[in-house]
Amino acid sequence: MKIYTLLSISVISFSITSCSSWTDKDSEEYMEYCTTKLSKEYCECTLEKVKLEFSNWNDIYKNQERLAEILVDESCLSSE
Repeated sequence: MKIYTLLSISVISFSITSCSSWTDKDSEEYMEYCTTKLSKEYCECTLEKVKLEFSNWNDIYKNQERLAEILVDESCLSSE
């Protein structure tokens, strides 16, 4: 019974983690979106912050106000 429970928890945890993590494609899409208006260096800086805030590229659409706040973060402005 313990093994079954541990296995179930592991499978569920893996499923949740794999569904809510940034892929290379997510990062590429963000960079394409961002670099249409801003420098590559600035976008790379904000990408790291976006990855911490959103579980994947699609989550950005759920909270664009927060994305706007990240994009004007002063710690990345020196990169511009």
